[in-house]
Amino acid sequence: MKQLLDYIQLPGWEKALAAKAGSPVAVTGGNIAIAAAAAGLAGAAGRRVLLVADNDLKAARMADDLRQFTGAVCACLPGGEVDLTRAAGSLESSWRRLEALTEATDGNAGFLCAGAEALMQRMGRPDPFRRLMITLRPGDRASLSALTNRLTRMGYERVGMVEGKGQFAQRGSILDVYPPAGREGIRIEFFDDEVDSLRSFDCISQRSMERLDSVRITPACEALLDEEEYAPAAERMRVAIRASGEGKKEEALFADLPPLPEDEEDDEEYYDGEIAPRVEEKQKEETAATELERRRERLEGEAETLASGLPFRRIRSWISVLTDNTAGVTDWFKPDLIIFWEPDKIRTRVKERFQGFQEDLNNAVSRGEAVRNQENLMRSWDDIMEEMNQFPLVVMSEMLLSLGGIRPTETVNLGGSGLQGYRGQIRLLKNDLASWREKGWR
Repeated sequence: MKQLLDYIQLPGWEKALAAKAGSPVAVTGGNIAIAAAAAGLAGAAGRRVLLVADNDLKAARMADDLRQFTGAVCACLPGGEVDLTRAAGSLESSWRRLEALTEATDGNAGFLCAGAEALMQRMGRPDPFRRLMITLRPGDRASLSALTNRLTRMGYERVGMVEGKGQFAQRGSILDVYPPAGREGIRIEFFDDEVDSLRSFDCISQRSMERLDSVRITPACEALLDEEEYAPAAERMRVAIRASGEGKKEEALFADLPPLPEDEEDDEEYYDGEIAPRVEEKQKEETAATELERRRERLEGEAETLASGLPFRRIRSWISVLTDNTAGVTDWFKPDLIIFWEPDKIRTRVKERFQGFQEDLNNAVSRGEAVRNQENLMRSWDDIMEEMNQFPLVVMSEMLLSLGGIRPTETVNLGGSGLQGYRGQIRLLKNDLASWREKGWR
């Protein structure tokens, strides 16, 4: 059966496919759908393609277009929230990232679409992630206690009853687990140390559903370390926390003030209009210092969790502190070709997000919820381009105006033009189609 891609021709695209690492090719005369079609044609030629836009919404749109064009697996990696605080937030973006990374790292996806923010982030390495994956079939020998310990190391939360992704629960010889990359929960029944049966189950009704021939349980955390790395990482975290707590001691506010009276304190003659506000300010500072110390103790608690060989919830935002051996998107998904759609907008978004992250980090550090060493979590535009130049790169835009400072070695004009929106007016579309056919357009 033919795919829509079989009917698409892009004159001159073969020149872009011949791009070499360090020698970018610029392609103009298209739109965002043409960029997706171009990626599809590259995939049809046997290339693994990383397609980048300036934001997650455009990346998701191109991923949808690619699926329509090719019928192939296309992963979409969102930037997600970089959690610098302990405030409760939605885990949905984390689950979508894990789903995309699972598809990218196991080789099922020939395409990966990503926004600028995903490209900026330093990430955990894919090797520990791959090594912790679990595959089970009925009849396999597996220790239930060892399996639950491993799930904890994989970032799963142990609960009384599984209600969502990233959780597991044990009831006797039954283990329920919901992988972030899965569509349903998995129920594993044991007979002694043997897997007796595998079923999917509904998290709402808790009822078992379809029998499964095999299951793959993927990690619930993307920033994982090898077992021997956790203790050194915990020590690095402690050192960073202690360094952030050391500051220049301010002189005591009341050093030159007389003692406050203990009796008749409400009498007007004892009230000093200059001293009283300073007393109140001192009390506020002491309260703030106490809260700051409490937050640093929480960070120390997370370091202890790390020392025990387990990841903590915010480990992704600490990965650049815990190890020098971090990774990027191209370590998880090895592309044969990278396509930037509207590179100038990608560069603008990177610069804006980089500045915004620095401001967010400053605020989090002042509250005692982060440390200055986390500033390396986000990469600059120059850092990104240093990585991109290691791969064949094609930069696409509607017009050859600004390419984000990228200097192409060759330029290709597809000769395409944009279309007006029809807004449900089928008669206008019909007339245009008839006109294009008369002109011999395909």
